[in-house]
Amino acid sequence: MKKMLILLLCLLCTFGCTKKGDDSLKGNINIKEATGKDNRLIYFITNKNKENIDLTIKTIFYDKDKNKISEDESTINAITPNHEIVYQLFKTPNNYDSKTIEVIPNISKYQDTYENEINLETHNAEGNYEVYVTNNSKFTLNELSISFVYYQNNEVVGVSTNNLNNLYSKDTTKIKISHPYNEKYEEIPYDNYKTYINTAY
Repeated sequence: MKKMLILLLCLLCTFGCTKKGDDSLKGNINIKEATGKDNRLIYFITNKNKENIDLTIKTIFYDKDKNKISEDESTINAITPNHEIVYQLFKTPNNYDSKTIEVIPNISKYQDTYENEINLETHNAEGNYEVYVTNNSKFTLNELSISFVYYQNNEVVGVSTNNLNNLYSKDTTKIKISHPYNEKYEEIPYDNYKTYINTAY
């Protein structure tokens, strides 16, 4: 990931935000950054705190005159300690000059997580991967998020994510994860991929 930037974020809250978060957690959020061939920003986020956190991450884009172009905001629940997850922005403007990233972490209300009890069986199909997902835990999972990160020559070219709800204990379900594509929705080549179980609670 040669183009990744490592951002150790302490606090970027200069826009009168109403969500404050827990200041003691902010310095322990590690974000690495990449851009896919579809021009969308990708964040690789690691929680260096000792407890599960819920994280709101807000990105604001500006033009060369510092006028706001657009923003992206999302909340990711139950990020476990020292666990790297993947978040891809819904849309990244082509013409932005600069951006700010604001992180708002709080201790998660979901302290029981089961990433290590998920089994994935992957089959390559035309245009996508078919993934059989098994919940080996003793509990129903309210939410399960799985991402495939695609690489070409060790550089990130794209991300595909699928989210599941209410996966019962010992149940297996099939999901589809699309191959990477560019801004024109044309499939692009890749030579490797990595699977991430972002959250399972």
